[in-house]
Amino acid sequence: MIARLLGLATMLLAAVPASADTTLPAAANERAEPASTVRSAEPVAKASFSPDFLLGAEKLEAPRDLSAFAPPAGMKPGATIDAVLRLAPIAGSGGIKTYVDPSSYAAKSDSIGNPPRLEITIVSDGSALIPSLRGPIASDHPDWEWIMDPGTSWTDPADGGWSRAAVPFAFQERNANCTHNGVLTFLYRADGSTSRAAWEVAGETCAYFKADLWGMATVTLTPQAHASRKALIKEYRAEVVARVPTRPIEQIGSMFPAASPSQFGSPEDVKPDNMTAYGVLAGGIHWVGGCMTRHGAYPFCDVLALPSFSLAKSLFGGLALMRLEKLRPGIRNETIGAHVPLCSASQWADVRLQDALDMRTGHYDSATYEDDEGGAKMRPFFAADTRDDRERIACTMFPRRDRPGTTWVYHTVDTYLLGIAMQDVWKKRAGPDADIYRDLIVDPIWRPLGLSPVTFDTKRSYDAARQPLVGWGLTLHRDDVVRTARFLADGARIDGKPVVDPKMLGDALQRNPANRGAQAGAPNLRYKNGFWGWDVSATIGCSKPVWVPFLSGFGGISLAMFPNGVVYYYFSDGYEYAWRNAVKGANAIKPMCGQ
Repeated sequence: MIARLLGLATMLLAAVPASADTTLPAAANERAEPASTVRSAEPVAKASFSPDFLLGAEKLEAPRDLSAFAPPAGMKPGATIDAVLRLAPIAGSGGIKTYVDPSSYAAKSDSIGNPPRLEITIVSDGSALIPSLRGPIASDHPDWEWIMDPGTSWTDPADGGWSRAAVPFAFQERNANCTHNGVLTFLYRADGSTSRAAWEVAGETCAYFKADLWGMATVTLTPQAHASRKALIKEYRAEVVARVPTRPIEQIGSMFPAASPSQFGSPEDVKPDNMTAYGVLAGGIHWVGGCMTRHGAYPFCDVLALPSFSLAKSLFGGLALMRLEKLRPGIRNETIGAHVPLCSASQWADVRLQDALDMRTGHYDSATYEDDEGGAKMRPFFAADTRDDRERIACTMFPRRDRPGTTWVYHTVDTYLLGIAMQDVWKKRAGPDADIYRDLIVDPIWRPLGLSPVTFDTKRSYDAARQPLVGWGLTLHRDDVVRTARFLADGARIDGKPVVDPKMLGDALQRNPANRGAQAGAPNLRYKNGFWGWDVSATIGCSKPVWVPFLSGFGGISLAMFPNGVVYYYFSDGYEYAWRNAVKGANAIKPMCGQ
């Protein structure tokens, strides 16, 4: 595991929600590394992969511009695929170039540049190529898990009767959330004949390991009718139709003349070289920034895999307890001691699930912001890959110092223990096969919303328990981000009915002035029910507080839901958590003073 060898596991999840108007505690400032400029790289060839190259035996000597993986305009769909795809990377056929690797992990590892084998079913729908599995695919590889997303096929007369496929993928770090985005391409015929595949990773959302990876792989296509072919196609079509209409962020002034596109994804807030993706939801349109890599624009922005990191504390931990409270009022007052077997009854008997969600368990070493989360004690916790090992560490890591519900200390272990407790509560109610992520989040919320299947599973422990990690480990597409935010802002309703406890959600979204939550690292920051809040009144010159609920994730990930209905998000990896300019841009769309 990369994080284990780097000694950076302590930094995996800590969210540092900063703004130009927020004075960060010293610990957070000391921990942040200088922003890198890794998106920039030497110019690379833009030529597509010729049939001679793909059918030959040459190495891929260097990364190509990603336009080489995209179809030219006006191409017809390729031959229909309904087959099992097997891909085996060819050792020594490519290379790796690191940009951020403080512990020289790439030099120490024999596996980082050699991804795992892959076996997956692919079905065609016109030009679309739809994988049967979406989300991280567990393997025995020490570093990577594949994520496959829908790609495309085409027929180019220059290819001599071959069809060509291009499929977006990501390597997601095993037992972690860092996500490295790539594309692969190969030639094929309807009878299953194939060329080699060229694959390339040219960008990532990962603050502690940034690298280009590239190479070749053998490909076999075994024609085989997939039992769920019709369902896969139906679900994919529904996924595409459900997406919020997009327009380039440069055009936002056409609908909102007072807003400038430069206010969103501003280089004053986040350096462009560290930005993976960003966008704004306003006026029913998803205004999207480019998804640039070190080697050109990513050809499949709609399905670019984005890691949640600590957004999961809100989207999973927060919503799951709100859902449980809706189904069984009072459950949030159950205790960790009653539902987490390895937590001592004497130390945890009065710590409620609500306290764990609020990160006010009374267990900590230091109340100074980020001291505990960034400390050496966290390393074994993040490195553990079984439920019981991680649970044992979490239960005993910090001593009892305060009465629960008082002191706020940012702890990923609190959210993890909340997940263990919720799983126990839910299994006792719904049976031994019950699962909090599937039953409380995916089936009642994500599926009815029509989110992409990449959201339908989460990172879990690697033992038979398959315990969801809860505080990190989700994967999203950009459309999932804005539609989830819209769902929350509209009261978390499905078919007009709330699916979570309305009061808990209202408190989380800063709609209850009497309960804004704990002060969280700065006077104008709050934390409640797994969500952050920021008073932006000083930024936009309001005489009274204007609270903005937001979600924050490690490395530089923010999702803000403004009280005027505007949503802004970005995914980056340079330890930059600022969105002051976006606050001004949202205010230009619709003034927020008095809201």
